Amino acid sequence: MTASDISSATPTARDFFRSSDFGIRVSASAVRAGRLPAIPLPFPRRIVFGGGRVRWIFLLAGALGGGAAWAGGPPAETASWVARAAAAGEALADVPFPVVARAATGHRVLPVNPDDPADRLLLERVGTALDRVLAELNRPEHPAHRQRRINEVSRCFEDALRAALDADPALACAPPRTAAGRVQRSGYPDLRLVERATGRVTYLDPKLFASRNRRSSLRTFYFQPGRATNKILEDARHLVVGIEHGGKQNGHWRFLRWELVDAARLKVRLKVEFQASNRDLYRPETVLRRSAAADAGPRP
Repeated sequence: MTASDISSATPTARDFFRSSDFGIRVSASAVRAGRLPAIPLPFPRRIVFGGGRVRWIFLLAGALGGGAAWAGGPPAETASWVARAAAAGEALADVPFPVVARAATGHRVLPVNPDDPADRLLLERVGTALDRVLAELNRPEHPAHRQRRINEVSRCFEDALRAALDADPALACAPPRTAAGRVQRSGYPDLRLVERATGRVTYLDPKLFASRNRRSSLRTFYFQPGRATNKILEDARHLVVGIEHGGKQNGHWRFLRWELVDAARLKVRLKVEFQASNRDLYRPETVLRRSAAADAGPRP
């Protein structure tokens, strides 16, 4: 099976990618172009071990994957599913992100062509808004500088970018609604941009990164489609907005520059992992021993 085959895959394969537990994480680093080997399908929807549930999560790390799950089943069958998931993780190394999005949502990730007049104007308008946002957030009095961790600054950037784009009379920008009709801030993508004259849609996803981490292979992009929570509801262009910062000095974050990344050119790979929540970990049947509650005393 080649990467281009997934968009016309069998119903079983499409259902797998559209599973409500399907999860994908992607890092900013692209990986080699390649082919998508055949993998055994279908995968289970959920696996339940005793009283606690452990899902497998498929991570896009440059990574592609899907949460799978299946309730019940004999140990031998469970072991078979685990082995097949691990094999899939090794096989899926170079998957175009548009293939994943199309298989998971049914919608195309349209490439951005800088030589096309409409796309060039789009890039200019987004670039102008980003210039304003960087200047705004670099002001010493901006609330972003009161944030201790850079992750907490991301919301400031998202809000500022949304306001700057929405202030352009030719554009309308807002958080996208889910398939269930709810406005949801978490999950990919963060913003939905509409060109008023044509109705063209572009999804935006701002990401802050430190200068020293620009070449890092750690996952920085997360995409987890689900039937109700999916936010990719139309064919659209997808731009990842990278904002480089130089850390915090003398109480102020330094925001250096922005980059627009065309997600239509992104390559991803699959990583399989198992996870459990605190609710799964700290169950009566799993906890062997605990201390008496300590008196923490007054907070300092």
